[in-house]
Amino acid sequence: MKGRMHVIVRRTTRGPARGLLPAACLLAVACGGDSGGPTGPTPPSTGATSSVSVAYPADHGPIYIGDQLQFEAAVSSSGGGTQAATSAVWASDAPGVATVSPSGLVTGVSAGEATISAQVPAGVRGSLRIRVFPRFHGRWEGDLNVTRISVPPDWRELGEEDCDGLPECASWIPLTADFTQDGATVTGTVTSTFAAPSNYEWNIQSGRVSVDGTLTLTSDETAFRPPAAAAEIRARLMSWESRAVSPGVMTGTAAVEYSSDALTGNAVVEGCLEADNILRECSGWRRPGSGSASLGASRGFLLRRGSGG
Repeated sequence: MKGRMHVIVRRTTRGPARGLLPAACLLAVACGGDSGGPTGPTPPSTGATSSVSVAYPADHGPIYIGDQLQFEAAVSSSGGGTQAATSAVWASDAPGVATVSPSGLVTGVSAGEATISAQVPAGVRGSLRIRVFPRFHGRWEGDLNVTRISVPPDWRELGEEDCDGLPECASWIPLTADFTQDGATVTGTVTSTFAAPSNYEWNIQSGRVSVDGTLTLTSDETAFRPPAAAAEIRARLMSWESRAVSPGVMTGTAAVEYSSDALTGNAVVEGCLEADNILRECSGWRRPGSGSASLGASRGFLLRRGSGG
């Protein structure tokens, strides 16, 4: 009788021990003994949503007007897990700068800054502040349509005239700009394209795009010698402000300063960007292929004079 009771007691005490081992394995996610066997995968965290992050492809670089990018939202839980937010509600605080679709597709509309946000059903919101840039990159062609000329007496003897305002000036400098842009930084060259020499090319020294989309730049100083002239002339872009609001159109103003060791004082030519040879207008430059070209005969060497029509 005692032997039977001994067997019953042994079965009763060993049974719970076998049941505790699987329970311990579940708590530890996977069990591995001294044999070094494989462990099981970590299950996803089921904690509450703690934060939402918003991002777009890092390899895209700056966002320009007209760009479309797919933004993504990711949810981080209090348990430490992260997963894509598939049911986020997207919004933009500045749709005039950048819009966002219900699926997170962002479109650059105009220069400026905007905050793109995504809110998940749990009520947690994440956001990303972005900047949209106008697109100055590439080649531009047109004229600096002169609105004011300041010419010291020595320069007038070389055929340049002093005038203030159109249509008296009725002059232009044909130019081509080749810009390379990386967000707010613009480099490149601006070259005069007179039909007859002398032409000159400026290297951009500092080109910056402000938040409102205005490009300001200055250039180095380049030297040239006009035909039959004894004096060497130096020229530089002393100021430039332009905007590219509409695709393929750049409007703005610029000023060119001329100097010479053989002449007293500096000549300054101010004007606006014009592409259609309409001397009283400032409609802006176009991308190449518009068919416009600088007209008029040479009268002096700083500018090209027209009839004022």
